[in-house]
Amino acid sequence: RGKYEKAILSWKKAIKSDSNMANLYRNVSIAYRKIKKIKKSDFYISKAINKNQQFADAYYTAIIIEYNISIILNS
Repeated sequence: RGKYEKAILSWKKAIKSDSNMANLYRNVSIAYRKIKKIKKSDFYISKAINKNQQFADAYYTAIIIEYNISIILNS
C-alpha cells in the first residue's frame, strides 16, 4: 500500500507544477482505486476528464470506478 501513497504524493506534486496534465489526475485516480479510496478516485478521474474531454483512457478509468462503486453498493 505504501507505494501507491508515495506515487499519489509524487503525482500531486507534479499537478502543482502543471495542473493541465490530465494523465496526472488519472494516475492519482488509479492509485486511489488501488488502495480502495473510491470517492477520491472518482474525484480525480472527474478532474482528468474536465482537463481533457478527448482523453479516452480517462473515460475507461471512470467506467472501472463506477463498476467498483456498484459492487460496493450492492454488497
